[in-house]
Amino acid sequence: MKKSLKITSIITVGLVVSFFIWQYLNQTENKSDWQKYCSEKFRFEIKYPQNWMSDFSFISDENVGYQFSTLPKDREPERRSYFMVFTTNEDMVINASEIKEEKKLKLLGYDATSYTFKNNDKRIVFKKDDTFFHMMIDNITAENKTILDDVFSSFRFLSDSEKCQEVNKPGTIISGDKIYYYGTEIGSFSNGKIYISFQGNTYFFTGNPKYLRKDEMIEGVYFYKDISINLPDNKHKEPKIIYECTDSLLPLKPYFYCNTNGNNYLTQYEFGENYRQFSTGGGFSLKWKKIYIKNISGKNIIFEGFLEGDTYNLTESPTQAEVQKIKSKEYLDKINQNASNKKNEKEWDTLIESFSAEKE
Repeated sequence: MKKSLKITSIITVGLVVSFFIWQYLNQTENKSDWQKYCSEKFRFEIKYPQNWMSDFSFISDENVGYQFSTLPKDREPERRSYFMVFTTNEDMVINASEIKEEKKLKLLGYDATSYTFKNNDKRIVFKKDDTFFHMMIDNITAENKTILDDVFSSFRFLSDSEKCQEVNKPGTIISGDKIYYYGTEIGSFSNGKIYISFQGNTYFFTGNPKYLRKDEMIEGVYFYKDISINLPDNKHKEPKIIYECTDSLLPLKPYFYCNTNGNNYLTQYEFGENYRQFSTGGGFSLKWKKIYIKNISGKNIIFEGFLEGDTYNLTESPTQAEVQKIKSKEYLDKINQNASNKKNEKEWDTLIESFSAEKE
């Protein structure tokens, strides 16, 4: 009887050990599927889980430069942890009364300072060349602590010879001829064309399906790389669009270099918020973009390609001089010479040219 019990115990322990080995290997395998973000400007790369969201913004050429953040797609209170990389060319003042612990350490060969705050948020700050990097880990939960540590560990700088590799947009998975975004089917792919169906209409364009994603809050809004595709929504009254260069799409906003055939196609550079904005409170970043309007089978499709360059937010009380500088034609001309903007515009032009619809 004791021998039988001993054998049973060995088998049980073996199964438990096997389970944890399987779990570890499974986690390691899953990490190989993590999304990768790469910043060519600041020369760093970082990885994060497929089921986490990411966002990045280019804030200013002169002072506050850039931020990247990632957080769980399911943003219920118990899952609101996030990781952020924030850059600036001036060190930011940290309120000493909020600090619980401060340590000096080495990070990737750089002298760094680690701060743990009284609410247990963390920040690591170091300087590379003339740029301060702030790596922030906020709202740490037991569920997300290991993931946040792994995201942090994946941060690295590119070597001088490396270039940012093109990677999937967050959450986009291709399975057969179907395109999924965070587990929801958003389109299909066949013979080099991407197909999107919305409210009984099917639209298609030439492209790579791994770059397609969908706005999670606004119906009918998709993204392909850095351009948004705003499909006509039967549930909302769209403004009447006149194919003439007499005004901006968003009223009372600066616009320049408008071109139209006066019938079913128009392009212009326009400064302002998104065409179909969604408010969650707070202010919107205002920026330059290139607008395309194309009438297909009697329906107006709006495309917005966002240009790299300075932005401002009215809630941040920018000076009038800053506002006028960013909104000016001179500034638009300056950022139009940006190699990245030139490359993006070529891709946008190709997409809009191929964009069409199947007959109903």
